Amino acid sequence: MNINKDFAIGIDLGGTKILAALVDSNGNIIERVKTQTIFRKSNKEVLDKIIVTVDKVLERSNCSINEISSIGIGAAGLVNPDAGVIYKAPNLEVLDNFNLRAPIEEKLMIPVFIENDVNVGTFGEYVLGAGRGTQILIGVFIGTGIASIAHILSPEMVVLGGGVIEAVGYYLLPKIMEEVKLRSLESSIEGMEIVESDLKDNSIILGAAMMAFSSLRQKIGM
Repeated sequence: MNINKDFAIGIDLGGTKILAALVDSNGNIIERVKTQTIFRKSNKEVLDKIIVTVDKVLERSNCSINEISSIGIGAAGLVNPDAGVIYKAPNLEVLDNFNLRAPIEEKLMIPVFIENDVNVGTFGEYVLGAGRGTQILIGVFIGTGIASIAHILSPEMVVLGGGVIEAVGYYLLPKIMEEVKLRSLESSIEGMEIVESDLKDNSIILGAAMMAFSSLRQKIGM
């Protein structure tokens, strides 16, 4: 296990696509591959497609697996990062109660780290995107009650991401802010910004890659 390797692979695992990228330790995307797919049969089908996508990234970037420090995966649903298990995967039911990490590590022989996709995307924005420099950041990939979150946490910033925001964020953002003001105590949203994701659909792959770098350092005690 070599922490000094300069590259990680970040993967955004969705129900209809796998987006993967080779990323350096500064958060630069070297190569990016998107595979359109729908998984209906088995978890093996998902595993095989992940491996094929990783191979494509390596081939296009003229890089070998031996140059990769680790892989980070952002997956929708209820994820246990410590165990590498996906307990419940919306739109990926074949992965319910499945240890996704172990077979990938066995196949590729490098460390793999798995986390919920929204957590990973938010981490990407915190490290590289709209949330840089904040102390308390919330990422909402549309579907969560922003006003309720603001009451509880009083964040400096809420970053909105996901396909809906990418498509019509210019229209939704002012309306979301108006609604939050109507439903929130003034003290809980004072100074709070609501912004669109800077990283767009790269937020999860970049967050996954940076998570992989960070988690590997923690794993070996650095």
